[in-house]
Amino acid sequence: MTLAIFSLYHFPREHFGLRPKTPDEQRDALYLATGITIVGCVVLMGIHLFLLPSAFKATLNQFKFTFWMEWIAVWPFSAAWLVKGQALFADSFEANEIVKVETFWSQS
Repeated sequence: MTLAIFSLYHFPREHFGLRPKTPDEQRDALYLATGITIVGCVVLMGIHLFLLPSAFKATLNQFKFTFWMEWIAVWPFSAAWLVKGQALFADSFEANEIVKVETFWSQS
């Protein structure tokens, strides 16, 4: 659930409309999608552990259901983390500013 909290509340900068237009809105939409995916996986694991009949639970356990739900939940979080760190979908303006600052200090 901590991963979902990061994706849904910590990473987004502000709310956006139904059609994100700016890069910030697009990133916020990605954070929302990744958070919903993580929460969905956690809910499915809870249903699997507490609500399913034991016969159906045994069938899912043969396929390592909890492992796969955790695996699916970690990948969207890693995508959100890379976007937040601007390793993916970086603002070109900010990247250019970093290069300018580094160039300025290397000339001194």
